[in-house]
Amino acid sequence: INSPAVEEALDIGEIDLGLLHPPLERPHLRQLPLPDEPMVLAMPVGHPLADLPLIDFADLAGEPLLTAPRSVGPVLFDKLIGTFRGAGVEPRIVQEATPVTTLAGLVAAGAGIGFVTQGVAHATRPGVEFREVVGAPGVPMALAWAPPDPTPTAQRFIDVVDAVWRRRQPHSAER
Repeated sequence: INSPAVEEALDIGEIDLGLLHPPLERPHLRQLPLPDEPMVLAMPVGHPLADLPLIDFADLAGEPLLTAPRSVGPVLFDKLIGTFRGAGVEPRIVQEATPVTTLAGLVAAGAGIGFVTQGVAHATRPGVEFREVVGAPGVPMALAWAPPDPTPTAQRFIDVVDAVWRRRQPHSAER
């Protein structure tokens, strides 16, 4: 489920809490910002890029690129395309796909390469390997809920996530 759909589900009360990618299209929703999640490159097993000791955006010139549609996450889409262009590379988008599991399936089938979050990479998929790319943008993350307050169960989850996040910070500071 993409972030706009999560926001809608929160608004109409279908869910109490959602994990999504800010900025929110519905600013009245409340949120707990989380650390950005790194993006990694998904490529078919055996792709020549996998042999490079270090991959940067210039190495991706001419590669067939699979992306989520801009409408699903315009800020992230623009950030990714801007990173390509900042490296002097015009991305060659050959197909848009959502959800990210579909994108990974297309990568496994050899349709192109694409960026996914590190969390997706940890879920592994046969036929796909994942590599870091120098300068790849992070994906903003947040927990969100409809005002005024989260349900008691959602609040307990928020408290746990917040505590874990704070413990992972080098110098926890009040936000």
